[in-house]
Amino acid sequence: MKRFFGVFLLFFFWSSAQYKIKQYNTLNSNLPHDLCYGLEQDHNGFIWIGTDDGLARFNGSYFKNYTSKDGLFSNYVIDITTYAKDTLALVTWGGGMQLLAEDRFINIGEKLKLNKIKKFNQGLFTKGVYYVFYQNNDAKRKEFIFLNNQSIVIEPKKQNPDVINCYPNFEVVHDQLYFFSDFNEVKPFKGIYKFEEEALKKDFLFLNDYEITGFGAIDATSYFATFQHKMVFFTDKGIKRIESIPYQNCRIKKAIYKEDVLVMILYNLITKKEELFIYDLKLKKQQLIPSTIIENQLISDVLLDVEGNIWVSTYGAGLFKIFKEDVYIANHNITSENIIDVFEGHKKVYFIAAHKLFQIDKTTQNIDSITVDEELWRFGTNSNENKKIRIFKRSSSNDSHEVKIFDNICITNQKPDSVANEAIRTTFIEYDITIESKGIKKKYLLKNKIRKVLLKDDKVYIATTNGLLIYDVNTNAFKLLLGTNKDYANNDIKDIAFIDDTLWMATSKGLLTLENNKIINYSKGNELLEAGLNSLCVDHHNVIWLATQKGFSIFKDNTFYNFFYKDKEVSTFTQKVYEDINNIIWIIGNKGVLKVNNQNEFQSREKPKINVTQKGLIFNVDIISFSKIEVLKEYKVNQENWQKLTEAELDFKNFQYGKYTLQFRSRLLNSDWVYSKKYTLNIKAPWYKQSWSLLLIVFLSGVIVIGVIYIRLKHVQKRNQFLQATILKNEILQTELSSVRENVAQDFHDELGNKLAGITVLSGMIIEDEKFKKTDWFKQLERINKDAQELYFGIKDFIWSIDSKNDDLNELIFYLKDFGEELFASTKIEFNIEINIDNTTIKLPYYWSRQLLLLFKEAMTNTLKYSEATHCVLKIKTKKNKLKIIFSDNGKGFDSATLKRKNGLLNMHKRANKIDGNLTIEAINGTEITFISKPIF
Repeated sequence: MKRFFGVFLLFFFWSSAQYKIKQYNTLNSNLPHDLCYGLEQDHNGFIWIGTDDGLARFNGSYFKNYTSKDGLFSNYVIDITTYAKDTLALVTWGGGMQLLAEDRFINIGEKLKLNKIKKFNQGLFTKGVYYVFYQNNDAKRKEFIFLNNQSIVIEPKKQNPDVINCYPNFEVVHDQLYFFSDFNEVKPFKGIYKFEEEALKKDFLFLNDYEITGFGAIDATSYFATFQHKMVFFTDKGIKRIESIPYQNCRIKKAIYKEDVLVMILYNLITKKEELFIYDLKLKKQQLIPSTIIENQLISDVLLDVEGNIWVSTYGAGLFKIFKEDVYIANHNITSENIIDVFEGHKKVYFIAAHKLFQIDKTTQNIDSITVDEELWRFGTNSNENKKIRIFKRSSSNDSHEVKIFDNICITNQKPDSVANEAIRTTFIEYDITIESKGIKKKYLLKNKIRKVLLKDDKVYIATTNGLLIYDVNTNAFKLLLGTNKDYANNDIKDIAFIDDTLWMATSKGLLTLENNKIINYSKGNELLEAGLNSLCVDHHNVIWLATQKGFSIFKDNTFYNFFYKDKEVSTFTQKVYEDINNIIWIIGNKGVLKVNNQNEFQSREKPKINVTQKGLIFNVDIISFSKIEVLKEYKVNQENWQKLTEAELDFKNFQYGKYTLQFRSRLLNSDWVYSKKYTLNIKAPWYKQSWSLLLIVFLSGVIVIGVIYIRLKHVQKRNQFLQATILKNEILQTELSSVRENVAQDFHDELGNKLAGITVLSGMIIEDEKFKKTDWFKQLERINKDAQELYFGIKDFIWSIDSKNDDLNELIFYLKDFGEELFASTKIEFNIEINIDNTTIKLPYYWSRQLLLLFKEAMTNTLKYSEATHCVLKIKTKKNKLKIIFSDNGKGFDSATLKRKNGLLNMHKRANKIDGNLTIEAINGTEITFISKPIF
């Protein structure tokens, strides 16, 4: 076995509040420029930074930037101050003063070159090329003259060698305006001047011998001032004390104070660099932040925020946050070791790693360590510092040989542990447990491995790798809890402890309690960061500390406070939490040991701030926190459960119409919740979806429909009147036309018909004369007789067709029937007619009668001349408002392709087309001619 021994002196001068540095610049963040100027924290908690490229607002996570595109007169924002609760005032170089309210810039005063601004007397006082006092919406220039090294007066600039123009620094303290020498003043002056009644008067006369470069208030009656490398603390009555900083080669350029901390910008006369000096007046602790930390850049401004962070803006290196280490990080004594167990002796606290033992002297804080070859596992519960401390090693060997490290410390294989009270004594190892009570000893072999055993009253509580066993010594019976419960199946009970009569259990599924045989899981809905617990510790305040797979947690007042750091030097996995007799909490894990002074009961950290802005149905939620601890944010609608808010914006536009109550809350993993005010929303349907608008739309639609119908009816009425007039006119015209047709027919019949009849009769008588038949004129006269007969019958058909009474279908039927019977009367062809019409009176359109008459006279004549038929039939029927006429015979038919003369067929088709009818002719087995009209009635 190799031994390595070392002694380390624990050093606590500033380690309990060591500062760390975080830099923000254009490379690692969205800070708009690395050349930064004034700093301010507003009422909502935002940090505002003036830069060479606009104004930046920081909430701890990201910068929101404003430039001239947003309304700035100049992007060179030099200084910022709070003017009202939600209003900032700022000065720019070349753009003068502006206000910023609700993300809108308001312009005031002239566009001057200004570099400092403070709120004063309900107005604003600024410094630059001129001093400008803005009050009651009026900006006035002021110029201060330093006269003969005796006094400062306000008067116009004079060309006088005894008069020196001076632009001293100023501060507003208790709403009073004070002036003192600027650090960069070529000819500085002494003392502090107070602005009263448009004049400067010396105040705090006991400071007349000092060239003051910094001034401020500590409380309502106490002040501080700085000069050279010294700090003077005083009241209205006189100086209380003067202290020097331990850096004689530095001069104090600027100083600010807040909550017992004084922060000073130092100018090093040798290096010409600027450094930061932090002085805790309460703890009397001091720390220097050297110029190298801020990349040797000059410091523009310093700010102390409400969380105790120090913000430093620089000319070229961006923004720095200087913050104290968390108490749970700072107090670590053993680092870079995976510590697996802790044991407290009377004088020392012992820790083991895999191959190393540490012991810390409680009085001297000395650390001893020794390295061993054996792989260490845990301390035996029977260890006693005054007798023997056993360290069990990880080994399956049955070798019971003990290895001594020190006189009272030995390494051995696992031995049985024991727990006893006045009535019960138990010993246990692995799966075996022996219980002795009332003189009776019983040994049991359990199914699951034993983690821990506690005794209370007449019961033995056994934590196992799968559930909790309770043994009653009165009944000698076991009762298994959790292992048979489906919600807690395979639940490894890592550790148990009592608070009064309640048993608390650290399990692989969270923190559980057993009280009155009822199990409660506190991990559900209580923001425990990691449900896999390794152990628990109930401190002397009855606060529960939990070692988890992710850091450690504290359970108090039904709230979990989680401590999980991703820093490489802090344990991300904690094995055990232990409180010693001096109320020191020891937290061990994979990155060493943390030490926490637990004299005072745990109090939660500084809460984050919530800033909610509402624009209609959209809520923008800014959580302001400058801690590196994770921030949780949630929202609650009406009485529903809290829901996680994953985005910075919550939009209600997709919510159903109705009334809602909305609230937001936020916390750090290890702080209490902070709540926003409650917001009331009434999401109304668009006007066109509301009931009144629907009724209005229905009403207007009805009015419109009625109006349209009315207009339409009026239009139809007018049209009907027009149609009636037109019909009447047409009827009159038809009557007149019928009369004309009848007159024309009568005239033709009386005049032309009679004369043609006479010619026919006379020529017939002549050609019947036998003597005339022998003359040369016989053939000519015979031709005249024939033409006269054809002309007579043609004129007869024409006269019949133009007579309006013959437009009746029945007249056409009668005419065709008479023609057919007369044509086939003296022939071998039998003629029949079939009539099937729906209406006894059907008026045919004008001109139809003539075309149909001539068409079917041609058909019947062709049958007589060429068909060699014995039978023919004429069928006339009406169906579906259409007229259908069919003439057919049983003759020989014909082949239209071989016909030499087709004039007759062509004329028949033309006549059908003239009246928009359809004519078909079939001549294969006999001939069938079919005419179908368009709808006519």
